[in-house]
Amino acid sequence: MNEAERQQWTFAIMALAAAYRVELSDPSLEAYWLATEDLPLERVQKAVKRAIREGGKFMPTPSDLRAMSGASIRPYHEPWKEPEWMLEQRPNWPQLTEAKKP
Repeated sequence: MNEAERQQWTFAIMALAAAYRVELSDPSLEAYWLATEDLPLERVQKAVKRAIREGGKFMPTPSDLRAMSGASIRPYHEPWKEPEWMLEQRPNWPQLTEAKKP
């Protein structure tokens, strides 16, 4: 995001906080930024609008807002999958163990 978009992003998050009557600290604002910095501004704005319109009891967390934007989130409990390049570089263990046998 460029500087103008960052200002629009800040305005959207502050509007969300105002709608929920929450005063955001600088670290809280930074947490929302870290959760959404890779998303297009339009998606963040749509997520903010959705959060305000659906109006839960509490302000959405940064990860809730990211989910509302439609961004994919890998749950922390999802098993880690090795990337293809790692699988290609893995040694062939049966060959190595067979070579060590007397």
